[in-house]
Amino acid sequence: MDKVGTEKTDKFVTVKKDSPEFHKYLENRATNFRAVPVESQNINTELEMVTFELKEISEFSAITWKQKIVPLLKLNKFLYFFFPIFYVVTTSWLHSYEVDAVTLLLSWLSVTFLFLAVNLRADYIDHMIGLDRILKKTATKPVSLGWVSAFKVKQFSYIFFAASVILGIPIVVAFPITLLAMGCATVIIFWAVLRQRQSFRSHLFGDLGWSLLLGPILSVGFELSIRGASTVQTLLFGFVWGVVVFYRIQLQNFEVIMEASVAKIKNGITWLGFDKGKELIIGLWGTSVLLFAAFHLMYSHWLYWISTVVLCVIFTYRSRTSYQKLKSPLGSEMSLFIKDFHQLYVLLTVLWAVSLSFLFLVQMFAKVLG
Repeated sequence: MDKVGTEKTDKFVTVKKDSPEFHKYLENRATNFRAVPVESQNINTELEMVTFELKEISEFSAITWKQKIVPLLKLNKFLYFFFPIFYVVTTSWLHSYEVDAVTLLLSWLSVTFLFLAVNLRADYIDHMIGLDRILKKTATKPVSLGWVSAFKVKQFSYIFFAASVILGIPIVVAFPITLLAMGCATVIIFWAVLRQRQSFRSHLFGDLGWSLLLGPILSVGFELSIRGASTVQTLLFGFVWGVVVFYRIQLQNFEVIMEASVAKIKNGITWLGFDKGKELIIGLWGTSVLLFAAFHLMYSHWLYWISTVVLCVIFTYRSRTSYQKLKSPLGSEMSLFIKDFHQLYVLLTVLWAVSLSFLFLVQMFAKVLG
């Protein structure tokens, strides 16, 4: 590999962090070539040094827009914000609350744009601080591969954020009380996601802020935005869903604990270490199940409550083997552990959706027969 200077005519170039060219290459601001990171040293330190392969734009001509855009949308994470919206809309219908159709549409679009803005911003920061260059799961992101420039990702995050704010103005006019939820969301976003050019995954309480945002703040805020009022049930749902999301995020962090430690990422899992981190995952899952059971004890039919608790116990018992076998973050045992405990998260979400669907069908048939 020929590593010389910082001239863009070279096929490979190595740049130190203190060089004025460093951010230029990482952001890929040039219009006639793309700088693709191929080797990084001392990631996330003042001594960081990155070797880039300089490629002509024409080399990416075979990459489709679908390949570029779909991974950036993070469709697999849409459940985080879609489920609270689904819950609020469904329970509003079940209780025959009066809902404003216009603010419902505007709220949904505003939340969607905000989610996209935050995720694109997180992608940009993860790329800039080197997290994507060390995590195997994110090394194939369009930004890391040079398919999309980090600079454009940052610009689009600002565009989506601005669109979210603009769509929120009519909602505030219709229901001024929503300013409270919007203010809380703004504080959380800047503290947990945007502060000091860090990812929410790279400081100790960032995951907590993200969970509060997707849990009680989103649930209550969305209900306020579509009918100007909220209920205790929605608030409790938001807190329980926030714990479930927090569990899922910590499971993701635990999966990459080795790489995150190398990259000097300081979050709850890396602070606790492997053994205590594993115990945290078990504790969060147990807490999620207990809160889920308590919530449905108050707001669901007793027969459904018993059924869901029994299913959670059965599937948790089935996962005990992968927990007992996990002794190190290395090896296939880690993959099996993550797979089993991710399935528990899916189980809990599906059971909640089934509960709402069951109540929805009962209500619909009651109206038809009545």
